[in-house]
Amino acid sequence: MTTKKPSKSKSKKTTTTAATSKKVKRSAEALPEQTALTPVVVETLAAPMPVARPVVEAPPARTLSRAEFMVLVRKEAYRCAARRNFKNGSPFQDWVNAEAAVSGKLAAQGVRLS
Repeated sequence: MTTKKPSKSKSKKTTTTAATSKKVKRSAEALPEQTALTPVVVETLAAPMPVARPVVEAPPARTLSRAEFMVLVRKEAYRCAARRNFKNGSPFQDWVNAEAAVSGKLAAQGVRLS
């Protein structure tokens, strides 16, 4: 009779263990996506992190008055006339060329006329 009692308890333990293992299997089957890393997550983890770059602010645009612009054009027109030795040319054409040259230089430097 003593042998029957332990066998009953063993059967109870077996059923308890079997029920617990079924619960574990069900939970593992129900959540396969959450427990395993998907390829997208693996690629994201393997990718290098972007480096934060400091923001470089442009200096404020410099403005040039009309009078200062005319001084620069006058000097450039004189240089144009000097290059041709003040012969065979037109002062008007020197002025037009000087305005174009000065405007181009100022635009390249980001200077605006006021």
